[in-house]
Amino acid sequence: MQSTGFHRELISDTSVTLTANDQPQQVIGINAYGYLAAIRLIVTTTTAGTVTTGTTVEDGPFSAVKNFSVVPPSGNVPLLNLDTLFSGYVLHKYGGYGGFEDIRADTATYSYSTGAGTAPTFGFEMRFPIMLNVRNALMSLPNKAQNATFKINWTVAGLSQIFGTATVTTFPTVRFRWILEAWDPPASATNGLQNTLTPPANDSAQYWTYQTYPVNAGQQTVLFNARMGNTIREPIWILRRSSGTRANGDSDWPDPVQLSVDARNSDYIVKPDWYHDIYNTFGYQGTTADTANNRDNGVFPYPFYARDWDGRFGRELGQQYLQTIEGTRYQISGNFANAGTITMLTNDLVPTQSLFTGPNATGAMS
Repeated sequence: MQSTGFHRELISDTSVTLTANDQPQQVIGINAYGYLAAIRLIVTTTTAGTVTTGTTVEDGPFSAVKNFSVVPPSGNVPLLNLDTLFSGYVLHKYGGYGGFEDIRADTATYSYSTGAGTAPTFGFEMRFPIMLNVRNALMSLPNKAQNATFKINWTVAGLSQIFGTATVTTFPTVRFRWILEAWDPPASATNGLQNTLTPPANDSAQYWTYQTYPVNAGQQTVLFNARMGNTIREPIWILRRSSGTRANGDSDWPDPVQLSVDARNSDYIVKPDWYHDIYNTFGYQGTTADTANNRDNGVFPYPFYARDWDGRFGRELGQQYLQTIEGTRYQISGNFANAGTITMLTNDLVPTQSLFTGPNATGAMS
C-alpha cells in the first residue's frame, strides 16, 4: 500500500482479580479500522497479592492467559489459536516479525516476582501478528465493517498456574490492555498519481495454531498432520514430559532428528546443530535456558522455510516456503529419552495469489 500511516488505539482495558480457578473472559470485539496489522497485549499487576510460599513456574508468567484465539469476522478458523500465552511468547520470540525480541529481556515492561514468596506480581507486553511482512503490509486484513469484527477469546488462569501452590490471603489484581495496530485507509491518489490501495495478495491470511501429539520413550516417528494442505512458513516444536514439564525437554529430545516430507528425507539434525541454528538465526545463546536472551528448554524452532531475504529469519521474499497438500506426510523420527508430548506450533499461510514479493512478482513491493 502507498500513502498510508501507522495507527494504534485501545481495544479493551480489563482488570481481573485472580482466583484459584480459571476465569473465561467476555469476548472482545476488535475495533473496525483500516487494515488490521497486529494486536498488542500489555499486562500489569495493579495490586499485589498476599500469599505464603508462592513460587514461579516454568511457563510463567505467560501461563496467566490460556485458551487464546483471534477469530475473523467469518467465524471460521481462528487466525491465532494458542493453548496458553507461553505459546504466544514462543511465536513472539522465534516468529521473525520485525526483528527478534525476547520478552523477558524487555525490563521496561517485563516482571515476574513472588515478592519473596509473599507478594506475587508480574507484567509483560506481547504482540500477536496478523500482518506477515512490514515492507509491504502483506497479510494485513481489511477491518472496516463495524457489524463484522474480528474477535478475541481468552481465559485468565487460576493463581496456581502462575505462582504454584501458594496459600492465599488476598489474590492479586491484574490489568489487561488490548491495543489495535492497523494501517490507515490509504489516500486514493498522491500528487495526481493513483496509489495502491490494498496490501499485495489482498485477503491472504497467516495462521498460528497448535496441536499436541503423544510420544513414547525410544525410537519414534511422529506424524504431524495439522495444517497440511497450506503453505508452511515455520514449525516450532515444544517437548514436555508426561508430567507436563519442559525442564528435561533438551535432554529428552532425540539426537539426531530425521525430518522427512513424504518419502523424502529433508533434514538430518544433530542436537548441537539445533543450538547453533537458534544462535545463528535468532541470536539467542548462553547455557542457562529460560532466561533473557537465551533459548528455552524443550523449544525447537525450524526457521529454514523463510530465510530467503538475507539468510536471517523473517521479512522473507517467500521463495522457500514449504508447499503441502492435505495428504502430505510431515514427520520427524528419533530416539526420545522419555515419554511425553510434542506441541507443534504451526505458522501457515493461505494466499489468494502469489506470495513471492520480489521484483516483477504478483505481490510486488509497493
